[in-house]
Amino acid sequence: MSAETLESLLRTMGIAVFVRRDDGVFAVVGRSPAWVEQILPGVSLDPFDTDAMPFLGAFFEDAQGVWSGKGPTTLLSDPWTEVDERGLEHRFNATCVRADGRNLLLITEASTDVETQRTILQAARESRLAYDRTLAESQLTEQDLRESQDRLELEVMRRTSDLAKSNESLRLMATEAALAAERERRKLALGLHDHVGQLLAAAKIKAALLRGTIQTQQATQPLTELLDILNQTIHATRSLTFELSPPALYELGLEPTIAALLEQIHDRHGLRCMLEDDGKDKPLSQDLRIVLFQAVRELLFNTVKHAKAQNVRVLTARDGVHIQLTVIDDGRGFDLDQATRTNAGPGGYGLFSLRQRLSPLSAELRISSRPGIGTRVRILAPLDLGSDFQPESS
Repeated sequence: MSAETLESLLRTMGIAVFVRRDDGVFAVVGRSPAWVEQILPGVSLDPFDTDAMPFLGAFFEDAQGVWSGKGPTTLLSDPWTEVDERGLEHRFNATCVRADGRNLLLITEASTDVETQRTILQAARESRLAYDRTLAESQLTEQDLRESQDRLELEVMRRTSDLAKSNESLRLMATEAALAAERERRKLALGLHDHVGQLLAAAKIKAALLRGTIQTQQATQPLTELLDILNQTIHATRSLTFELSPPALYELGLEPTIAALLEQIHDRHGLRCMLEDDGKDKPLSQDLRIVLFQAVRELLFNTVKHAKAQNVRVLTARDGVHIQLTVIDDGRGFDLDQATRTNAGPGGYGLFSLRQRLSPLSAELRISSRPGIGTRVRILAPLDLGSDFQPESS
């Protein structure tokens, strides 16, 4: 039974109903029964002047447990006597009730039979129990929601952590795979340089000596053609060696190797290339030197393949404890956001792959490009200040 239903029932039974506000002041609820005008003529009912019934003062002290919610939900007073304006005595009872979260004061004449009073108290108890049950269910639902939210947040945090670890593992694997592939190419390049290259050089010397011993033009012509073939083969072997793993990267360092790469691109594709170096010492670990050269080479090949550029510049500079590599072209440029979303074009998968390989070495890649403006790619990587670069002996 709700508090509103209970109040309607009590008024019908001739019971005055007052609600106790948070400030301790009482106010009448709805219409008051007829006896109120007889016993309390001219007394304010909103707020209710309780001093008009002196007995209530002592009763309220006993009712503090009900008001606070720490004691019983109902309290019935002893009967007391009031005299109306005609001099007639009336006996009253008061009941304090906490129902549906509200504090109520019920005042009725003592002539109300015992069964009616029991009905009133039972209705109040039922209302209180219903309120307590609803409150408990609400608190339980809120607790379940909080626990579900906490579990969801923990699961999101766990999966986010797992994803970050997986991404880091992928970056490490990409870098290790690139370095492993470079080591294999290095072996092949050394084999071409140290064995095939030497054999070709020896064959060229032998052919030249043999040609010098022959006097007739008819006999020397095949040897001359053989020498041309040997020269072409030696040049192709050197080019293949450079493409596999340029010896200059290990023997001279990063900047001279980039200069040789730019010269090769100019000769093959007619692209005007320029290297600008600040001349400062830039010691790098071997792994980082390899990955940086691979990154610059891929960026230059992207320029040749996609940019339709006329000029390209590579800038190398020391920036504190970092090396800064910048590749700039005057090509057609591209929409970086679109290329990154679709993994297509010069800004798609290739840039993602570069980032994956650079990240484990604490290097970062920054790109600036717009259609029709050209492209600028900047790589910032840490120097190896613990040891200076020592060229390999050839």
